[in-house]
Amino acid sequence: MTKINWEKDRRRRSVSRPAAAHRDPDGQVSYARPADGRGNEAESRPKPRPKPRPKPRPKPSQPWRPQVPPNHIMCPFCGSWRAAEVMDEHIQKIHGGRPPHHRSRTVALVLSLLLGLWGVDRFYLGEPVMGLLKLISFGGCGLWWALDVLRIATGNLQDAQGRELRW
Repeated sequence: MTKINWEKDRRRRSVSRPAAAHRDPDGQVSYARPADGRGNEAESRPKPRPKPRPKPRPKPSQPWRPQVPPNHIMCPFCGSWRAAEVMDEHIQKIHGGRPPHHRSRTVALVLSLLLGLWGVDRFYLGEPVMGLLKLISFGGCGLWWALDVLRIATGNLQDAQGRELRW
């Protein structure tokens, strides 16, 4: 095998130059890179162990639901589950017998004053169709908005379930 002078030979410039010459175990000069690619003899190193993959969690077959007996209902005030027969007694004893009001007249009045032109008060009262109509008509050109403000302030407006609004 002939020795090549890579610096002076212009015809071989397009060929990538090996890192350095080294001697094979037979004593031959070689310009090929050894197995490790750094110009050193390839060392026999043990390969690193691959990291173990975490086991995937099993997916639940059904969503979690509280285990409640079939004849129990939830209290509208505290959220506790009681038997249907004792729920009235629970409301009388623990919560003072207040009827379950879910909508506030104060909140409805503030929403009607500030955002009533866009029907937000009707959405709050549980009437999405009326809220959408009020949104499209820009509060009935202001007339529907003014009428709703007066009805909420005087207490003549009820929520979607027909209950009076509490202060």
